[in-house]
Amino acid sequence: MKNTFQLYKKNNGPFLSAFALIWFVFLLIALEYSRVNAHYLLNSFHAPFLDTFFKYFTYIGGGFPVYLGIAWLLFNRRQGLFILLTQGLTAIITQALKYTCAHPRPLTYFREIGMSLPPTVEGVEIWDAYHSFPSGHTSAAFALCACLAAITPAKYRWLQLVLVLFGWLGAYSRIYLSQHFVDDVLAGSVIGVFSAGLMYVVLFQKEWGNQPLFPLHKK
Repeated sequence: MKNTFQLYKKNNGPFLSAFALIWFVFLLIALEYSRVNAHYLLNSFHAPFLDTFFKYFTYIGGGFPVYLGIAWLLFNRRQGLFILLTQGLTAIITQALKYTCAHPRPLTYFREIGMSLPPTVEGVEIWDAYHSFPSGHTSAAFALCACLAAITPAKYRWLQLVLVLFGWLGAYSRIYLSQHFVDDVLAGSVIGVFSAGLMYVVLFQKEWGNQPLFPLHKK
């Protein structure tokens, strides 16, 4: 198991390094500004193109990862299960924290303190509830991106940087659409990456190699 985890870190080096760097940038924003000010800061610029882009790109953390995982089963059962089981673990952790912490979403929080939300996107329903922390879309997006990074062939490892970008664009979309705060996406991103690492250790150990359901990678 230890060797498998070391392999995960080695294979995912570019992804994990870039992820950590951007995560700390968002963390500094969360530490430097209040929740309200940070939300206004990250929503200080809206444009029609960005409104349309984030309105749809946010679904990278919706049902899309599950559909992709099911389709992936047709080509590689182990990798398809890797994506699907990671999504399942991510959902369990995220939902447990949502109902335990019961943090208000931006719309709820801003209304309670008597302030208005920053600019919103037309056609997007702003959720009003107490299940903001952590961000489920963010955790699902990063679970998917971390899985894809882990199974990316070595010669295409530069694609891991693209996957990090996709993950953080998905995370930022939740702030841009005023569905979550910075701390929500920070936590969600860690859950997604952690879940991918854990499921990689479980599914990609060598002793599974003789099982027909889990064919090893072709060299």
